[in-house]
Amino acid sequence: MVTFEMTLSDTWQEVLQGATRLFFDGLSASTAYVYFSETADNPGTSEGSPVYSWPSDWDFGAVGMTSANQRIWVKGSGSIRGVRG
Repeated sequence: MVTFEMTLSDTWQEVLQGATRLFFDGLSASTAYVYFSETADNPGTSEGSPVYSWPSDWDFGAVGMTSANQRIWVKGSGSIRGVRG
């Protein structure tokens, strides 16, 4: 597992980066949206799904991402911190 921290913006950023699992928490005052795709094409103006804070667990988690083409994109405001592997 590799830890990471990312500052979010209004532009989609690919966060899975070829891993098979991903977990992250929003840091203080973060608003995050995720979008799943099977292409390297940036989702552009897509809204994505909101990620809400869960105090006793990861705010977002995905496992079993086995295809080399699967991507998880994130955008929003604030920062996230997590692990992928």
